Amino acid sequence: MTAPLPGGTPLLELRGVSAGYGPYRALFDVSLEVAEASTVALLGPNGAGKTTVARLCSGLVRPTSGRVVFAGAEITGLPPWRIARAGVSHAPEGRSVFASLTVEENLALELASLGRRGMASALARAYDLFPQLSGRRRQLAGTLSGGEQRMLMLARVLAHPPRLLVVDELSLGLAPVVLEQVYATLHTVRDAGTSMLVIEQHASHALALADRVVVLDKGTVMYAGPTAELGDLRTRFLG
Repeated sequence: MTAPLPGGTPLLELRGVSAGYGPYRALFDVSLEVAEASTVALLGPNGAGKTTVARLCSGLVRPTSGRVVFAGAEITGLPPWRIARAGVSHAPEGRSVFASLTVEENLALELASLGRRGMASALARAYDLFPQLSGRRRQLAGTLSGGEQRMLMLARVLAHPPRLLVVDELSLGLAPVVLEQVYATLHTVRDAGTSMLVIEQHASHALALADRVVVLDKGTVMYAGPTAELGDLRTRFLG
C-alpha cells in the first residue's frame, strides 16, 4: 500500500522490498518514498520491521527481493560505505560512539575526509547544533551520560549534513528534557533542507516533525500518506 508523493521524483524509494535474517522474514513487499527536503515518520509496534528498513537504507541488510533507489540510482546491495558516500547517513539505535576516544576525536574520525578547513567548519557546526558537547571536547566519550552519547552520535552524522538522514529510535533511554533537545535539533536540520526518515516506537515527536507517515505492522505497510489521514490506524497501531 503506497500513496504517491506530490510532485517530483522521490529522493529515496523502497520498491517491493522483502528482507529477513536467515529463515526469519522481517519485511514483506514493502514500498515507501521520501521526497527531497521532506521528513517521513516510520512508525509501528515492536517487531514491525522498522529497524530492518533503516538497515536496508544504509546497506547493513540486503533485500531478498525488491529494489532500493536513492537520488534516481539503484543502491540495492551496495556496501554501506558506498551508500554513505552517496549521501545517506544512518543514526542507529543505541549510542554508537568510540568510548575510549574524546568527544572531538569521535567527531574528527567522521570528518577526516573533509580536510583541515572543512573539518574546522564541520566541528563548529557540530558544537553549534549541540552546545552541550562544546565544553566536553577533551572528555572521553565513554564517560558522557547516555543522553550526551546520543547527542555525540548525532553530531557525528550532522556535522556534515547528508542528503538523507535515517534516524532509528532516538527516544530509547533518553530523559524527556534530553529528548526535547534532540528533536529540536532535528527540526533545525529539517528546516535547513536535509531529508529524513525518522523511525520511532513513540509516535508524538516523530509525527510533529514529519510531513508524511508510514505505518508498519508485521513487516507490511498498513498506511502511507499524510499524518492527518491516519484515522483509526493511529489508535490501533500507535496507541
